[in-house]
Amino acid sequence: MYEDVKDYMNEYQILCAKEARKRREIQQAREDQTSMELAMDGMPHGSVRRSLADYAAEIDELEAELAEITAAKFDARRRITWEIERVEDPKEAELLHRKYIAGESWSEIESSMGYSRRAVFYKFKQSLKKIALNCTKLH
Repeated sequence: MYEDVKDYMNEYQILCAKEARKRREIQQAREDQTSMELAMDGMPHGSVRRSLADYAAEIDELEAELAEITAAKFDARRRITWEIERVEDPKEAELLHRKYIAGESWSEIESSMGYSRRAVFYKFKQSLKKIALNCTKLH
């Protein structure tokens, strides 16, 4: 049950990483097209060049994929934030927010909240239990 809750809560961070990868992919496609345009000096090079229409179609497809990922990311953030806000203990809610929304590492959470690693993991486990309980109450 806890693994399911953790997977659910990790969805936003996973989509953030996926969005960043897609943005890099778009940037790389743009850079590739720019470098190909610079290489077009009228001399035979023996390689197949993409047409501008192919490039535009590729960018359109990548940007549509990015839009889908971004929409899913915002939806996940909304749902996960709602779950976090339902946790009554403010410190547990802060810990969850730092981990699942802000994407902080355990070390950053320890430092910013002034807890030992053991205390952070204890509060973390307690908060996941509450979220799991809240989810079972809803279903």
